[in-house]
Amino acid sequence: MRPGAGTISAQVWEITRSLSRPGNPAARKDVVARAVALGIHDKTASTQFGAWKWHEHPELNGVRRPRTDGQEPVALVTPKPAPLEHDGLTRNHIPSF
Repeated sequence: MRPGAGTISAQVWEITRSLSRPGNPAARKDVVARAVALGIHDKTASTQFGAWKWHEHPELNGVRRPRTDGQEPVALVTPKPAPLEHDGLTRNHIPSF
């Protein structure tokens, strides 16, 4: 959902739009830096950037930008833990009859 007109959240969305280019959304750090310079709390800016990205670029959800320092990107998907074996006990560890 888009933020209401005239709100701080709307200001962050406008900052994000102004820093983005077609096919190349703005970087979070750039948006946060610009917002902080305008007196917006950094956590608000970061949260609203995420909301903007989720709304405007759903194809990028869960995708990180490639690293520019030559290192491998961090894995986005963590392996699922092995399923627990059922031992016949209930959640409260009371045997069922």
